[in-house]
Amino acid sequence: MSRHRNRGDDEAILQQIEELIRTSADETPSHIFTLTPWISSQLVERYNAGEVPGPDGEWHNRTRKPAKIREFAADMTDGEWKLTGDTIKFSNRGRLRDGQNRLFACVRSSKSFRTHIVFGIDDAVFPWMDRGKPRDGADALHILGIENANLVQGAVRWLELFRLGRVKERDSFTPSQILDAFHTYDREKLRAAIALARRVYQVDKTPPSTATALAYIFGAVAEDLRDRFFEAWATGSYPAPMGPLQKCLESIQRDKQHSSRPHDVVRAAKLVIAWNNVILRKKRVPLAEFDWRLNENFPEVRGR
Repeated sequence: MSRHRNRGDDEAILQQIEELIRTSADETPSHIFTLTPWISSQLVERYNAGEVPGPDGEWHNRTRKPAKIREFAADMTDGEWKLTGDTIKFSNRGRLRDGQNRLFACVRSSKSFRTHIVFGIDDAVFPWMDRGKPRDGADALHILGIENANLVQGAVRWLELFRLGRVKERDSFTPSQILDAFHTYDREKLRAAIALARRVYQVDKTPPSTATALAYIFGAVAEDLRDRFFEAWATGSYPAPMGPLQKCLESIQRDKQHSSRPHDVVRAAKLVIAWNNVILRKKRVPLAEFDWRLNENFPEVRGR
């Protein structure tokens, strides 16, 4: 839809929307508006929490979805965008909580579109909104203002798999489960583990979520030894007692020759075996020590 309005009309409509944003804190009334590219750009600029970094604990929107924006913009350009029951939502704290991709698409397409807008939704319910849509654990963490939300989600999932003894099963978790689990882990230690994981990713592309979880778990056993383990891994220098790690990485490299991407569970098991041998101070470990198969029990992480 592309009905033309002058700037004065746009400003009047924007003023009406902003008044509803301010005054609908305890209600959820719905209104239909025709949003022009200018109005859409103003709403995104002024109210899209997902575009504005905030302190820890602040609720944020999801990250924008470029593919969806392109898809929506194409429909708007082709005149295929229709008024449906889908809504743009503003919270009782005056924040855009759903609809940012539609607004970005309007700006991209330079076409106006008609939409329902709902005002005054309780900010606290946002992580549980639209459960049928692809809001995942990373979205929930991003809403909390957590940096590296995708990586943290993956790491928390791995940590839970280890904790529950379900690594081989590779269970999935709901956004609520990821959030609940995240709050049980130390944030500073997670940040330190992420830094270590990123270093080794530069060396051999080990998935950062897996490496972060291992760094966190190993650090809980022996932080100083964990740091030396990851230093050896990142630099390719294996002083005693890091010989088992060298053999482990040779085994993983051998796996890569047979498959473009080693199985994540097999890789994790081999790294745990390497850690356990480092803990046991085994200087010489045969390559065959790392011939772990999926039909075997997943190795437990040893402590000192």
